[in-house]
Amino acid sequence: MREGERTARSRAKAMRKEMTKAEVILWQSLRALNKRGYKFRRQHPIGPFVADFVHIKGRLVIEIDGATHGTEAEREYDENRTHYLKSQQWHVIRFDNGAIMHIESSFAAHIEKDIWNFTLVGDKGGATWDPPVIFTDRAGTMVNSTPAFLSKDTDFTSLFRLKLRNFVDGVLHNKPLEAPGEAGLAVQKILDGVYRSAESGREVKID
Repeated sequence: MREGERTARSRAKAMRKEMTKAEVILWQSLRALNKRGYKFRRQHPIGPFVADFVHIKGRLVIEIDGATHGTEAEREYDENRTHYLKSQQWHVIRFDNGAIMHIESSFAAHIEKDIWNFTLVGDKGGATWDPPVIFTDRAGTMVNSTPAFLSKDTDFTSLFRLKLRNFVDGVLHNKPLEAPGEAGLAVQKILDGVYRSAESGREVKID
């Protein structure tokens, strides 16, 4: 065993005891998939590097880059690691800035009932779709909020008129928009990135 690989194994053991909050939450989801036959490992050494999460059979690496990946030297280290992993025929998925978007669907995870679930985690808070919960910190206290859904009897025609009126007020009177164009553009960029990534079979940059 080479010295770099021996060092990576020692680092991996230590890193499993020092996982970030985002890593712990993602690991909980991956462990749930393990019960369905998807075997993920955490803080797994690959050559001289340590990958955050690994699916060995699928040769998939999931990396979470938090605040400690912000310096030029750290970014260069991340790039070298990604280059090495790809040279060894590993596929790499990277989540930047400590943010996680975990998408789970019945056709992808072979779940018997239809589930379309999202989990968003950042350094200031997060949210889950099913069940719907928004969680954050306020004055040093953890706070969870459960949003209410509109009932089946909601008059959606009136809602459309309210949204349209808000848009007109924004154009004519410069009032804040409930759904600004920048939000729609951001969603479109994400969707375009998903399609480009699927076509190329590798991670893509979303500007």
